[in-house]
Amino acid sequence: MPDAVPAVVQTERPYRASDGRALHAYTWSSPATDQRPHAVVAIMHGYGEHCGRYREVAEALVRAGYLACGFDARGHGRSPGQRGHIASFDRYVDDMHGFASELRQRHAGLPLIILGHSNGGLIAIRTVQTRSPVADGLIVTAPLVALQRRHKPMPRWMAQVLAALAKRLPVPSTVKSEDLTHDLQIVEAHKRDKLNHSRCTPGWYVAATGAMLEVFANPQSVNLPLLVFQADGDPIVLGEAVTRLFHAFGSKDKELVVCKNSLHELLNEVGREETFRRITSWLSARWAPRAARSTTPTPANS
Repeated sequence: MPDAVPAVVQTERPYRASDGRALHAYTWSSPATDQRPHAVVAIMHGYGEHCGRYREVAEALVRAGYLACGFDARGHGRSPGQRGHIASFDRYVDDMHGFASELRQRHAGLPLIILGHSNGGLIAIRTVQTRSPVADGLIVTAPLVALQRRHKPMPRWMAQVLAALAKRLPVPSTVKSEDLTHDLQIVEAHKRDKLNHSRCTPGWYVAATGAMLEVFANPQSVNLPLLVFQADGDPIVLGEAVTRLFHAFGSKDKELVVCKNSLHELLNEVGREETFRRITSWLSARWAPRAARSTTPTPANS
């Protein structure tokens, strides 16, 4: 009989950010990874959602021998803060850097890889660019480095004027559940999930678009092992900007995977199991013991 699939346990705890704010953190593990995981993967979710939606990819990571951890960004999920608002994008970056630093201390001696999706990908890139090194590798899926035209609610200068007058004013987000994935069950679950939100503020928009510009100002500062996923049908993120940025990054060890016929949420898209295999194979080629590498399936080319 085949070996039983190991059970994955989700535990939750507070993560105390540098300003004292208690953010909601998650850990996914199994008895096998509790003993000695190959590495720790820190997950940063996208805008308007929460890290609890990443359980499926976390389970794939755990079953491949990794410890998966993440937290709800302030203003998201079970963490405190105004929904859809941030005063400065650096606050997200400080929170991500602090979380990664805490994981370094908790799991001393293990490699640490950051996995960021969309706005979480932008946070991850800015963390690598601007903070002291805490990561050994970086994976981003559909990173929010430039918006498609229809998701730009106004010119940035206009948003700056509005932010000066009413930076916390909540306005509806232009993102729809149907923009995220072809998996209709996940679309419906996204609509029903009360921990998601569909609003933003002028302050958030100015902060986020400023961070996007800053990413392109110094791309060569990203020089660690890098895996980038781009959705070729992404209605939210401008794919050509992701490609341009990928080629500008300073990493010598870097790989770009373009996912065909895919919408924005590649970790929730139909056929996501192949994306999970690409991620775990890439990780195992760099951080798994040799014996574990020999049993890792080789993914098909995109």
